[in-house]
Amino acid sequence: MSARQLAEELLPDTSVDTILRWAREGTIPSRKRGQKVFFLRYEIDEWLIGDGTRDGPATP
Repeated sequence: MSARQLAEELLPDTSVDTILRWAREGTIPSRKRGQKVFFLRYEIDEWLIGDGTRDGPATP
């Protein structure tokens, strides 16, 4: 999924620029193929529920 899809479907209050910054900083799980950054749905779902591997939004 792209950063735009992620913003539209799962993080509607977050801008695409913020999502891409989080990806660069390693805050949100992301993958890169060449210059293209993308996100795997299951990794984002785990991040959102705060699975303990990353500091997701659900973490107080």
